Amino acid sequence: MRILLYNWAPFDDPEQRGGGVRVYENNLIQHLESGDHEISVLSSGLEYDLMDQRVRIEPTTNTHGDKVRSYALVNSTVLAPGHHSFGSPQVFAEGEMLTVWHNFLRQRGPFDVVQFDSLEGIPLTFLRVHEATFDTQVVVYAHNYYIVCPQVNLWKDERVHCDDYHEGRDCVTCLQHKPNAREVERAHQLSRLLRSVGIQPGHPAYASAYSLYAWVKPRRRLFRALTAVGMMGFALSRPRSVPRVAHAVVGHVTEREPRLEPIRGVLKIAPSTSGGATDPGRSLSLASVFRERRERSVALVNAEVDAVLATSHRSRRVLAKYDIAEEKLKVAYIGTKAAEDFSRADRRKDLLVSGQLSLAYLGYMRRDKGFFFLLDALEACPPELRSHLRLVVAARGFDPKTMERLSALADSMVDVVHYDGYTHAELPRILRTVDVGVIPVQWEDNLPQVAIEMASNGVPLITSHRGGARELGGDNPQFVFTGSSAPGLIEIWRRVLEGELEPGDYWSSAMTPVTMEEHSAQLLELYADLLATRTTRRAAALERHSVDVTRRQPAEAGGAGRATGVSLRGA
Repeated sequence: MRILLYNWAPFDDPEQRGGGVRVYENNLIQHLESGDHEISVLSSGLEYDLMDQRVRIEPTTNTHGDKVRSYALVNSTVLAPGHHSFGSPQVFAEGEMLTVWHNFLRQRGPFDVVQFDSLEGIPLTFLRVHEATFDTQVVVYAHNYYIVCPQVNLWKDERVHCDDYHEGRDCVTCLQHKPNAREVERAHQLSRLLRSVGIQPGHPAYASAYSLYAWVKPRRRLFRALTAVGMMGFALSRPRSVPRVAHAVVGHVTEREPRLEPIRGVLKIAPSTSGGATDPGRSLSLASVFRERRERSVALVNAEVDAVLATSHRSRRVLAKYDIAEEKLKVAYIGTKAAEDFSRADRRKDLLVSGQLSLAYLGYMRRDKGFFFLLDALEACPPELRSHLRLVVAARGFDPKTMERLSALADSMVDVVHYDGYTHAELPRILRTVDVGVIPVQWEDNLPQVAIEMASNGVPLITSHRGGARELGGDNPQFVFTGSSAPGLIEIWRRVLEGELEPGDYWSSAMTPVTMEEHSAQLLELYADLLATRTTRRAAALERHSVDVTRRQPAEAGGAGRATGVSLRGA
């Protein structure tokens, strides 16, 4: 079977961008390449060439050698990740971008399956695979909600889950800090330039070059500003006649200032040929831009995609709520390497230390992941209860203020231990003193890999009601709290400490985590089912696109270090 996988970040990215989706894709490739399959991988939204700004798809080297064919789309009009192209009309680009994509599908294919593990970094029009190769089956694996949310996570204003975008009005002010797309592109151009002369990420010269760029950038703006001021001063110093108009000011005549009209931001949406009609060049208010983005994106998915995979039943319900066609939605729990440890894990049944509850938080110190909600809950916890709690945090990206909060909590708890990140191999050691893990996500986190990692190591989970993590425990309500309710989380801690609820109660309804071998087998079965129906689909596609079959036939192809826990008690 010939399979093309797409994700905005390369599966072997030396800078480890792309989070859990990149890890998932890397693991999937390792399993698929061992079978009788030809695996190709495409990334986009990170490669920008200062010297040659043509849009193109280039072959790349990768860590799997000849076993995997890897490619990068260079100079994409859509930056990745998603928030770098927030509100950009290029998400529906056609023209050159679509031509390059279709030519790639014809020349490097035909592929049996194209699986999009993300849609960031490319125009959503890339879903129109059937226009180039009718027989290819198109699968979208929804690891987030980019289909309906340009912010990606349905996470509003870095504060709260987004249940209602108010016809796009809330999207206008959703991002607190919108990246400068031109500066992001320049940074990627610098990266490509450095790599072209052999300076790779991780090399001291690579970091030094970015430090120099960061130093020059604001001074470049200052130089431009001083130049502009100088030119303005020169212009003002030249004699000129100024019309003077009488104004209602007693005692003298003043100049009337020109009337300043309010600036109203508008974007131009590219013309649509599928997924909703739009007049060429039509200007829309910003709210309308985001409303139309959602409508056209959902229409494209429903018209062009053969299957939309959700990573959990919860995620499937969220996608269905936003009108993704029910018949296309299927649940496919992600496979992980960690799941292989589950059968031999020492599953917690009782508290390791009587009268003490040791909690674990893994992942990112981010608000949407619930890290700061967890700190709020610990600070709101009654002192007597908090004095029996211990916290293990394995997460990178801390700042001095956050460490101050952790240190303050440590003084009123049994202890707080911090690990600056972790690797898969280090998890058993990090978790050996932990009774339960906490997954306090505030967004509809599809299925966090950290949850699978803890459960696979025998650690039961207390989870938010949002996202798919609760399904690992079989939706056991005793271990689930309402996402925004600190009292609800504190109450579960109390019940465990007082013996009303035991860690072992988690396992009675818990599911067995899916291994990558099981997951890849499920995917291949799904692919086979889709391919078996392609004759019917071919006829439907022909009718939908009204295209001459002969003209559309495919053309001939021309790391992280060792984690060290630091106790913060008394710090």
